[in-house]
Amino acid sequence: MRNDNFTSRFILLSACLLWLCGCAKNPDAETQAAVHVEQGDQSFAGKDYDKAVQDYSAALKAKPEPRTYEKRARAYAAKGNHQAAIDDYYKVLDADQDAAAVWTELGISSTATAEFSVAESAFSKALRLDPNYADAYYYRALMYKAQGDTENVRADVKKFLAISHDTTLKAAAQTLLQELGAKGSQ
Repeated sequence: MRNDNFTSRFILLSACLLWLCGCAKNPDAETQAAVHVEQGDQSFAGKDYDKAVQDYSAALKAKPEPRTYEKRARAYAAKGNHQAAIDDYYKVLDADQDAAAVWTELGISSTATAEFSVAESAFSKALRLDPNYADAYYYRALMYKAQGDTENVRADVKKFLAISHDTTLKAAAQTLLQELGAKGSQ
């Protein structure tokens, strides 16, 4: 009986060691995904958007996560592939309908593809979720500008300026208002 107990422990210990050795050679999916996400973040920060898309895609292959889809969508958008970005933003929204920033980013990419009704709905959803989300007002104003709707551009820029703390976008918004004023006085 004692020999059987020793044999059982030996087999269990051997199995554990084999499992640990296997893990050292093949990191689990979560670890692989984390490594690829980190590489993607570095590529994105270095403005190598093609490499960022590749890294995030590898991470998604290892372990699909909404946050990684969002990162890949931003990389797609940064390189001008707005349709691919839109597809990824929808995957994020499938997991979290309450992400005002993602709705705004969907609106930005939809504006870039001239899908203005989708863009307007996305910006409106973002603002219903967070009425003080300044970026949604700014980018919706740009959408209205693309459509030639100066009245709504002015209204959204004024709302943006009243609540935003982003000095760079505030300067761009002021310039936009000045351009509208110059066009209106001609």
